[in-house]
Amino acid sequence: MQINIYYVHDLIDRIGELVGEMWRIKNLFNNTQYKINVITSPLYKCPRVNKSAFNIAMRDVNVIFTSDFNSVERSQIENSLPALVKEKNNIVVILTKGLPVKSFYKKYFQEKPEFYFSLTEVDLKRGSQIRRAFNIPEKAPIITLHVRESGYLPCLDYHSYRDASINNFMPTVKFLIENGFYVIRLGDKSMKKIINAPPQFIDAPFHSQYTDFVDIYFISQSTFYLGCPSGPFCIAMAFDVPILSTNTIILSVAGWHSGIIKMYKKYYSNKLNRFLSYEEILSSPLLHYARTENYQKAGVELIENTPEEILAATKEILERLNGNYFNKEEKHINLRIKDIHKRILYLHKRNKNEQDHILISTDQISTEFIKLNPNFLGHDWSI
Repeated sequence: MQINIYYVHDLIDRIGELVGEMWRIKNLFNNTQYKINVITSPLYKCPRVNKSAFNIAMRDVNVIFTSDFNSVERSQIENSLPALVKEKNNIVVILTKGLPVKSFYKKYFQEKPEFYFSLTEVDLKRGSQIRRAFNIPEKAPIITLHVRESGYLPCLDYHSYRDASINNFMPTVKFLIENGFYVIRLGDKSMKKIINAPPQFIDAPFHSQYTDFVDIYFISQSTFYLGCPSGPFCIAMAFDVPILSTNTIILSVAGWHSGIIKMYKKYYSNKLNRFLSYEEILSSPLLHYARTENYQKAGVELIENTPEEILAATKEILERLNGNYFNKEEKHINLRIKDIHKRILYLHKRNKNEQDHILISTDQISTEFIKLNPNFLGHDWSI
C-alpha cells in the first residue's frame, strides 16, 4: 500500500525553506512506496517566491494550495488535513515543521544523501541562452557568490547577525577572475551595487536579462558556491555543489555535504576583552543563539571574515577540488577538532539542563582559516 506524506509548508517565499526542506523530505522518503504531498499558500500570496526554484523543488510532488495560512494557525490546518485532502484509504503521515530537518540530520549525520536536484535538458538549453545573454562563454568556469544583506527581508532584523559586507570579498573576486573564472553575484536589487566591475564579474540582480532561473542555473553549474549560509546556499547543497561557507555561525546543527568547507565568524567577548575559542563557544549557550539580540545581551560581537581569510580559503578549496591541497599541519589540526568535539558531546550529555540532543557539524573547517586564527582551537598552530 502506498504511503501518503503530507507536509504543511507556508514559507515558500523563503528560498532556503523552499529548496532545503523539499530536498530533505525527498531524501527521507526517496522510495516509490511514498507519495509526497505539499500543502502551501498560492504563489500569488508569496510575491518573493522564486518560481523556478518552486517548480524544481516540487517536481514529482502533489501540491495542494490553500489560502488559510493568513487567517488560521498552522495547527488548525494540520488538524483539518484529512478533510482538506479527502484521504480515506491510504496510510497518511503528516509532517510538522522542524521534523524533516531533525529526521534528515539524524539519518544523514555522516552519510551521503541519496537524492540531489538536477536540471533537465530543457533547463540546460534555457541556461545556455542565459549564458549568451550574460556574455559568458559556454565552457567558462563559474563561481556563484552570495553575501547576505538585510535589504531582502528587513522584517527579519533579528537575523542581522548573519549579514556580511561584499567589500571583504572583492580581493577574492579579483583573484578568481585572474584565474579564468566568471563570478556571478546573486541576491536582489536592495544589495549594494558594485560600480565599475570587470565584465567577468556579473551583478546578476542588476542585469537586464535577470530572471529567477538565473540563480538556479548558475549555482547548479558552479565550480563551487562562495558566500554566506542563506537561501542560495541551500540551492548549492541541494544540487551537490561544493561550498565555501563564509561568515558561518557555530550552531547546534549538523549535516553532511560532500564538498563543504566552513569559515566561522569570530566571537569577541566584551566581558573578557578577547576572542572566544571554538571549544568555549561549543560549551556555552552561544551554541543555541539564533537571534541578534541574544548575542547583544551576552556581550558578544560577531566579527566578519576578513578579505585575507576569504582569499586564503578560496585558494584552499580550489586546491582541494583539484586534489592538490597539502598542509603539514592539517592532520594535527583535524585531530584536535575531533578531540574538542568528543569533549563537548560528553559535556552536553552530562548536563541535563542543556538540550536533549546536540549535533555538532562534522563539515571541514578551513585549515587556512585556522592558521590565520591560531587561538581558534585554543592552541598556537603557527610554525
